[in-house]
Amino acid sequence: MEKTVAQVLGILVAVICIVSAQFKHKWQMLLGSMLANLLNGLSFFFLGGALSAAILCWIAVFQTILFSYKAYHDKPITVIEKIIFLVAFAAVGIFNTKTFIDVLPAIGGILFVLGTFCKKEQHMRMVNVASNCVWISYEIIVTSTAIIAQVLSLSSNVIALYRYRKKPDNNTKPEG
Repeated sequence: MEKTVAQVLGILVAVICIVSAQFKHKWQMLLGSMLANLLNGLSFFFLGGALSAAILCWIAVFQTILFSYKAYHDKPITVIEKIIFLVAFAAVGIFNTKTFIDVLPAIGGILFVLGTFCKKEQHMRMVNVASNCVWISYEIIVTSTAIIAQVLSLSSNVIALYRYRKKPDNNTKPEG
């Protein structure tokens, strides 16, 4: 029963990840990420044995709430806030590491945190692509349907990178 709940949650996370990467504003992307992390944390918890990943997801919930508020109000993320979340993700990774597999959520989480530090949405998406790749590796190993969310999130991030790219100004004359 718990595995079924985990798999259903993984599918919901997939839908949220597809949609949130397409949002134009950082605060919207972060709120989508907050909901995805909340459900993904529950999914990992129900899988059993993926406690470090669940804890990292729940820390990310608090981080994304704070950072989306700041992004919406155009307030900078302080150095102390950055340090607190980086240390939290690193600590969970260090204290829960029994095998190499346990390190992957910490690396994915740290990349996620670094992405939220980016001021520009496109830079955030680029870092999210790297984070997606690490999480995909982890979810292959623990056989989670959340891999669907990560693959779709990766695809959605790549599409959004293309969609929101800076288009060249056709009114400029070439030099020469």
